[in-house]
Amino acid sequence: MSRNTEVPEITVEEIMSAPVVTLKTTNTVLDAAIKMDNYGISGIVILDSSNKPVGMVTERDIITRVVTKRLDPAKVTLAEVMSTPLHTIDVSKSVMKALDSMRLRKIRRLGVTRDGELVGILTERDILTAVPAIYEKLVQKIRTAPQLTINRDHTEGYCEECEQWSELLTFVEGKYICEDCRMERGISEST
Repeated sequence: MSRNTEVPEITVEEIMSAPVVTLKTTNTVLDAAIKMDNYGISGIVILDSSNKPVGMVTERDIITRVVTKRLDPAKVTLAEVMSTPLHTIDVSKSVMKALDSMRLRKIRRLGVTRDGELVGILTERDILTAVPAIYEKLVQKIRTAPQLTINRDHTEGYCEECEQWSELLTFVEGKYICEDCRMERGISEST
């Protein structure tokens, strides 16, 4: 028998990295590389002259747009190589929504905002680091979920949930329900 095992929501705020490491569009790629090395990070948010986040420069950007083109990182500005726009997500959104956003945009980082202000960064690594916490929440939810009882005797008739005819009705929690409705409720029979 299985129970409802919906993954508990963990918000972006719970796992984001903060504070945000930034540089200006006028800084050089060399400045970015040095700062990334000093902070042990792989991307930096780029700010315009008004201190508004306008993009991001990653290690990959440096490799593909500077190193492979044999450009001098001390002479190339971040405005020339940054990825724009900076995609963001609100701190209150779920990690699953963030993953969907990253997957759809084919990106590995999102800026995290609160009331429109940048307050953090969410990376694939942050999400991977959170997997044990997600697992623990799921285990706790399973342990505290009510036990469902299933009588393994089958009968035929109309399902008391969807009112469709079935030859495999099972008595669950005081009702005869069909196999489809059992599956929708996350209940399966184990032998």
